[in-house]
Amino acid sequence: MLKPRAFKITDKCLDHKDCINEIACPSFYLEKGKVKIDANTCIGCAVCAQICTENAIIPLKN
Repeated sequence: MLKPRAFKITDKCLDHKDCINEIACPSFYLEKGKVKIDANTCIGCAVCAQICTENAIIPLKN
């Protein structure tokens, strides 16, 4: 079985933090005030990418 592709946040992010405030995914964390995604815990469900108004969340390349 293939491991799902984790997601990352790109430079398009305008730091609204809707992803943290709206879905509260445990893979999100803040680093120096910026939202980051922990690739080790992200299950690749893509919910965050669907709610991001800047389209700043994309799958990591394998």
